Amino acid sequence: MQADEKHKVVFQHLHAQTQQELKNHGKASHQQKRLMVPDEQLSIRAITGQKMTLNISELLAQFEKLEDAAAYLRNTFDIRLILRNRYYPVHKKQKFPGHIYHKFKQHCPLIEMQDATTQDNSILCTEAEGFYVLSPDTSAIFVSQNSAGGYDIELAVIRHAPRNCPYGEQLLEWLQTVVQDACYSRRDIRPSHTGEMVQIGLNMGPRHARILGWAKSFTRNLSDKEKTSADTDLIGAMSLFWGLIEMLFPTDITHPVQKILDEAYPTMATRNVPMGCGFSIMLDGVEYNYSTSKRAPPEGYATAGYVAPTHYDPCYIKWAFTWTVGQELSQKSLSSPNTGSSFVDLGLRVVVKSSVGTIMAFQPNELHGTTERHGTFNYGLSLTSTKCVRDGYLKLEESGVNVRQYLEGTPS
Repeated sequence: MQADEKHKVVFQHLHAQTQQELKNHGKASHQQKRLMVPDEQLSIRAITGQKMTLNISELLAQFEKLEDAAAYLRNTFDIRLILRNRYYPVHKKQKFPGHIYHKFKQHCPLIEMQDATTQDNSILCTEAEGFYVLSPDTSAIFVSQNSAGGYDIELAVIRHAPRNCPYGEQLLEWLQTVVQDACYSRRDIRPSHTGEMVQIGLNMGPRHARILGWAKSFTRNLSDKEKTSADTDLIGAMSLFWGLIEMLFPTDITHPVQKILDEAYPTMATRNVPMGCGFSIMLDGVEYNYSTSKRAPPEGYATAGYVAPTHYDPCYIKWAFTWTVGQELSQKSLSSPNTGSSFVDLGLRVVVKSSVGTIMAFQPNELHGTTERHGTFNYGLSLTSTKCVRDGYLKLEESGVNVRQYLEGTPS
């Protein structure tokens, strides 16, 4: 039996286990909610922590030296500030004149160690090969120097999210179960890649029929009630994820995404859960509802053991986000700890070692990928903003369609 087939069997077992747990537990009573979370704002804050009102550009402007800004960021937020200039693809010399260039190509496997199965076109991502390797417990913001003498954020990594949360362990257990359930019951949109990637929210449909709408992702024969329950869980996970991003990342990163949402772009919904505010999460089998809280942006993905070779993701916003919510380690991984399933930005030549609770803001339009698993099997959530969905949305708007009504199934 192949490794991926074994994990699909695990998904099936966990799915049945999850459904039984949901049957065994009811929703939180009003009294339970009041005991745990006195009000909605405090409840979310109890999980996400205090908002980090930080703007990196403004911070750097306050200090004459980058080293002084780095010391402040480290002492105040326990985040490293690292200068790392970007290399651009050699075929883009005309677009980026006067820069430094790399010759990395698309569709190449990324590895952290070589063995008998290593392919000829694999890229070895180690310090010896010139990569900066970020340790699994280190939070960091990477900046590059621009032509104006200032600095641009290139990559941001926050570890141990949710930070200092009394419910963190239970929450991550629930999130991993949600991802496992999603990857078992929904269509794998990258079947040629290792692992599973499934989608929730807006997409443009199959290649032969490009129409904007809510993704039709279920592959199992579920009842409408089961589909709604599964969608509700995944929307809750994604919305909590977005809440953490807003709390933990600099406004230089979060504001561009929020600007799009403020322009009436819809938030996360599905064919079974209509558009609107509110989401729910589960802690120790008790459901907590946040009926007035805003949801995540509308394009989300759940992944299990997923590995991506080098590639670009055409997006209309500079940033995409990932959150590692769970991890399984095989004996192979235990013999070579912290090796495998790491994120790599090829232009920066940075390897981000994987660990549970890592949230990352990266640039999907730059060449990136994930190293081979080497025995490290991650469960994760991603939020992105693809160019094709945005183009489809704007095309409908320009043709006079009320997109919100259209997505509700009542085209104007």
